[in-house]
Amino acid sequence: MNKILVTAVTAAVVIAVILAIGFFVNMNLSSEDDGEIALSTLSAPPPAVERIKASIDSLRLFPVDVFCSDTYVTIKSYIDDDYEQRALGKDGSENEQIKNSLTLLLNEVYISKFCEQAYDVFGKNEWKQDDLSFISSEMKKLKPLLEEKGDAEKEFEKISSILVRYNTINDFIVSCQTFPANVKYELDERVPLDSVKTLIQMSNDFLKNDLVDYLKNCTRLSNQLKQAPNVLFNNHVKYINTKLDKNRDGYRKFTSQREFFEKVQQKLRNEITAFESEAEAAYGVSQSVLSGNIDKLREKEKEIGNNAFNHEYN
Repeated sequence: MNKILVTAVTAAVVIAVILAIGFFVNMNLSSEDDGEIALSTLSAPPPAVERIKASIDSLRLFPVDVFCSDTYVTIKSYIDDDYEQRALGKDGSENEQIKNSLTLLLNEVYISKFCEQAYDVFGKNEWKQDDLSFISSEMKKLKPLLEEKGDAEKEFEKISSILVRYNTINDFIVSCQTFPANVKYELDERVPLDSVKTLIQMSNDFLKNDLVDYLKNCTRLSNQLKQAPNVLFNNHVKYINTKLDKNRDGYRKFTSQREFFEKVQQKLRNEITAFESEAEAAYGVSQSVLSGNIDKLREKEKEIGNNAFNHEYN
């Protein structure tokens, strides 16, 4: 009898364990399936699901050199429309779960393809601004969909870092192109050569330290950084030229040629002389380039002086 009792107890324990395992398995499945359903488990998926899965698969084959956001939006609209028409599942619950599963799959495939396409842009010698603007705006749209600390989020951080460094260098190049800024062309105003030297040093630092990884592929950045000293030199020449033009008829405001010379022309001449003595060291231009520009500036200053000399003063 004891034997029978032991056997019965053992059987009861085994049954209880099996029931408990079944309970936990069912609970885990329920938890996983609350929001979505594994598409691979569908024995006979509805035609709408097959069509949408085929459309998502087509994204995987999209070329990396062509953005496919329009296709992504179109497929998303397919999912939403078929969900509204309850064409994704046999009942409301399955319809909802399959919609969530298809949306998740679509987002994963598109985000992966988007990253490939972004790196393709960075791998080219010419980085088009339209492409960079699209990448930046699309990342903002997709960022809420990323899994925290997931692979896609890490790729987005890398892409964002590349864009930040690109924009920093590009902004610097623009600052060189527009230097000197906010000038008034007053007679006692000068182009600050200390600032020029700082900008040239920065361009050299960017070339040496920042054109790494994908950024080294962008030939425009490297070429324009190398040209920064010449751009700054030409801007300095343009600045003096503009100042000469603004004072071309200045003698008309004075009562004598001597007064105009002392108050205007002499200052213009001194500025040209100072530029001649400092430009070669500051900008690193050749003597021939400097001399050619100085000759043109002196010729214009001399012409202004001749006009002032020949003017009839009251």
